Order: sequence, then C-alpha cells, then structure tokens
Amino acid sequence: MGRRGTTDSGCEARSGPAISGRAIGLSSLVATGSGIGLFLSILEQAALAIRDKRAFTFFYCARTPGDLPCEARINELAALLDLTYRPLLSRPTLECG
Repeated sequence: MGRRGTTDSGCEARSGPAISGRAIGLSSLVATGSGIGLFLSILEQAALAIRDKRAFTFFYCARTPGDLPCEARINELAALLDLTYRPLLSRPTLECG
C-alpha cells in the first residue's frame, strides 16, 4: 500500500494511496483523473477477497457528469462490497460553465 516510517516528531509518516481508517474497518478513497485506476484495482482486490468486510467510501472528482469514467464497473463493485460511491462535480450543470 505505501511505505511507512517515522517523522522527526515521532509521528508515523506514510506515502501511498489516500486510504484511511483501516484499523476500524473503514476505508475512504479519493481520486481524480487517471487516479481512478489505482482505486479500481484496490476495490477489485477487495471484491476478490471474500473475507474483506471493510466499508469503503469512494469519492471521485470530475468537472461534469460526462467526465465520470467506469461508473458501470463501480456500480458492479458496489453490489459486491460495502461500497458507497460519491462522485463530486465542479461543473454539475451547463449553467455552471
């Protein structure tokens, strides 16, 4: 997932995908643009792992509804997982320009 280390202050440092809450069984995923590929892979692997009972919330940021990729596959994964999909749009309507 990512590399772990310690900062000078003694806090845990982590690099890698934006996944949070693993200790409590909740994972939040946030992606934009081509970043969706990494998170689809994570969700695909979770769907294959029958014992994966984590709840996922997936936020994908795009300009318009037409810029949202892979929605059919995300909906398929939502049927297999405890997955909430939340697309976020910066220009949800034509009036927003």
